[in-house]
Amino acid sequence: MTVPRKGAVIDVSLRSGSDVFAIDFERRFSAVPTLAPERIGGLVSTALYEGHGTATVASLGLERVIFAGEEPLEVYCEVRAGQHAAAAVAVTRAVRRMVEDLGGPLPLHDPWLVAHPFVPGTKLHGIVAVDAAWRGMDMGVYDASGRRRGRVIELVLLTEHEAIAASEHGFGVLSQVASQRPGAFRDIRRNDLVDPSGAIGFGWPRRRRDDEPAALPDEAGEPSSVAPAPDESAAPVVTAPSVREEPSTAGAGVPDAGVPDEEPSVATGLGPIGDEVLGIHIRVSRYVRKHLPIRWLQRGEDGVFVGWTADEPEGYLDDPDNFEWWSLGVILFEQPDLEPYATSALPGTYAKRVLSHWEYGTLGER
Repeated sequence: MTVPRKGAVIDVSLRSGSDVFAIDFERRFSAVPTLAPERIGGLVSTALYEGHGTATVASLGLERVIFAGEEPLEVYCEVRAGQHAAAAVAVTRAVRRMVEDLGGPLPLHDPWLVAHPFVPGTKLHGIVAVDAAWRGMDMGVYDASGRRRGRVIELVLLTEHEAIAASEHGFGVLSQVASQRPGAFRDIRRNDLVDPSGAIGFGWPRRRRDDEPAALPDEAGEPSSVAPAPDESAAPVVTAPSVREEPSTAGAGVPDAGVPDEEPSVATGLGPIGDEVLGIHIRVSRYVRKHLPIRWLQRGEDGVFVGWTADEPEGYLDDPDNFEWWSLGVILFEQPDLEPYATSALPGTYAKRVLSHWEYGTLGER
């Protein structure tokens, strides 16, 4: 366990009434949570609440970390449906910063700005903690008798320009946008809502870095926010080599050139590889839910990704009902070592986990 700094003390015993926060979140988000299997620092769980077009990831157990002079607290991050991998990253990074670096909660309205995006494929360089005024809701947590037991803090992911504007011109520039466009900050793939000067732009074209690909326009001519999920009923094209006949790795691997010359269309549900990675949906064996990690990820000739554990029972992969659609962002959050392949894979290739490393090859070659 990482030793907390600056007065943060972890109480390993269960706090009396610690379920108060869990009950508050279920009421607050009107949803039953899905708990992540791993804990942050071995102590803090994360829970996913979905509904009404949004996805919220909240910490459960941070309240057991005692910060000097602070009441018990938990944090949460709300994004658009299908983008919960980014919310999970925000909560995880914020919890670690609070416990390991600050010894207390993130300062309200003071953006935390980092050099590299928090989530691969996005422009999110900042996180800011907000209070009740952000949504006009009580952030206090109360037990059944009405006694206050703590508070919750919302985390908002910011683009680099938004974070700079709030730091230099005050948090009010972000609050103004939030009041005029409720929910605008939930979209993790938006254009800048505020520029560094503090001017409100509501999504004008962002200045792109030299190495940044342009956004893929949708049919209306506007940048696409999240690629639609492919047809749930579509059967995956699975090329599962037998134990004795593995595909050849000759001439294959992670291409140095990055992306294929022709990107798959939006209709496939993929979007461009790399910058739009969180909008990609992949077909995943249901076996993965209980038997992570994925040990085989392939991109078929049709451009669709399919992944499985390689431990599925015989015949399991032949049944299309044994697959479901996941966001590739979720996979990369759980298995970041897959990012080099997933963000540059050519159709007809695969990545196979062998012991502690990945091997790459071309489907169909023997």
